[in-house]
Amino acid sequence: MIRIIADAAVQSTLEGVMETVELRGSDGELLGYFSPSSPEAARLYAKAAASLDREQLGQRRTTPHSTLSTDEVLAHLQSDARR
Repeated sequence: MIRIIADAAVQSTLEGVMETVELRGSDGELLGYFSPSSPEAARLYAKAAASLDREQLGQRRTTPHSTLSTDEVLAHLQSDARR
């Protein structure tokens, strides 16, 4: 995960935020979203991030795998529903 350290001005602005907010640059272009974290949510995110195996994720991205079209998936689900 990439970490960005907010300067004092940005931190001061975000400290009072109680819900997800849109962040925009000085030109008005969307930068992203900020969602404040409770200590419990932060702990859960940290636990989830720690459980990821980055090497395995990289292998999954580069390993060719078969894919199905939406029609093929729907046909498969319908055949399972008939059983």
